[in-house]
Amino acid sequence: MDDNHLESLPQSIGNLRRLIKIGLSNNRLKSLPDSICELRSLRRLLLNNNLLSSLPDNIGDMQALAVLELNSNSIAELPASAARLTQLTVLTLERNNLTAFPDQIAHMTRLVKLNLSGNTIGDVPEWIGSLTMLAMLCVVQSLVLVQASAHGGADGESDAGRHLGKNRISRLPASIGALQRLTTLQLSQNWLGEVPDSVGGLRRLTKLLLDKNQLKTLPRSLRRLEDLTGLQLDGNMATADELRASMQHD
Repeated sequence: MDDNHLESLPQSIGNLRRLIKIGLSNNRLKSLPDSICELRSLRRLLLNNNLLSSLPDNIGDMQALAVLELNSNSIAELPASAARLTQLTVLTLERNNLTAFPDQIAHMTRLVKLNLSGNTIGDVPEWIGSLTMLAMLCVVQSLVLVQASAHGGADGESDAGRHLGKNRISRLPASIGALQRLTTLQLSQNWLGEVPDSVGGLRRLTKLLLDKNQLKTLPRSLRRLEDLTGLQLDGNMATADELRASMQHD
C-alpha cells in the first residue's frame, strides 16, 4: 500500500491477523487506528514519509515487530508501551521532531540498527551502552531538504520535506564503548568537542563519521581500531590532518 495517497486506514485492518508485513510509506497518514495493534503476527511495519505526529498508545501490543520504520514524519515522542517492543532489530526515526533519545529504546536490547538522524537531539544517554547488539548507530544532523511529492502541494514539496533536523550532540557517554558489535557510528554535523577513550574499544568499527563537529584532538585509543576503513574528520576546529596526527601523540 505504498505510494497510494492514503489519508486514513480502516479500523477493519485489525482483522488481518496473519499479516507479517505492511508497507504504508509515501502516503498522507496523519494517524493510525488503534486496531492496527491487534496485528500480533506483524514483523515489519514501514511508515516512512507520512504525516504522523504520534503512534497508537497500545503499539507495544505488537510484540512480534522486528522492523519499524518511521522516517520523515512529525513524531515527537514514543508511547510508553513502545518499551515492550523488545523484538525490534531495526528502528528508524530519521527526520522527525524528537528532542531526546526516547527512553523506551533502552528496553529494545535486540536492536541492530538505530537511526535518529535529522531531529533536534542534544545528548546521547548513558543507557546507550545497554544496546549491546547495535551494529549501526546514526545521529547525524540533516541539512538536505527531502522531497516527497506523494505528500505535496502544487510545488511537490512535502511537509516532511520542509523539516530541517538539527541534532546537536555535544558529548558521548563513556558507556558507548559497551557496543562491541558496532560497525558504523555516524555523528556528522553535531557539536562534539571530544571523543571518549572508550570508542577505541569498539574493535569491530569500520566506519566512523565525525566530520563537521567541534573537535580539536582525538584520543590515542582510536589507534586500536584496526578494522576502521572509513574515518571522516573534515570541518572540525582542527584540520583532518591535525586530528589524525593527534591520535599518534604519546
